[in-house]
Amino acid sequence: MRTPTEDLIEMDVVEAAAYRWTEGREHYGPVWAGEHPALELCNEVADAWNYVEECERRGCDGEAIQYMRELLMQSWHGAQVLWQSREDK
Repeated sequence: MRTPTEDLIEMDVVEAAAYRWTEGREHYGPVWAGEHPALELCNEVADAWNYVEECERRGCDGEAIQYMRELLMQSWHGAQVLWQSREDK
């Protein structure tokens, strides 16, 4: 039996993001309830890093692992820039 996440991985990222946003709004309500989005992004990137590490432990493709690490490092730095550039300091 397929999980919702298995369906999600086959979507393009914009479609998947819209699906997840709608799902979140249905669960948490229409108003943003989390921390500043840049901080939430840092949390998600750190989680993604851990997922990649687990993929490596499970024997996933080494080149893909390295590629993901590079993307996540860039994402981490981008989130830091977003945090530093926020208007509500």
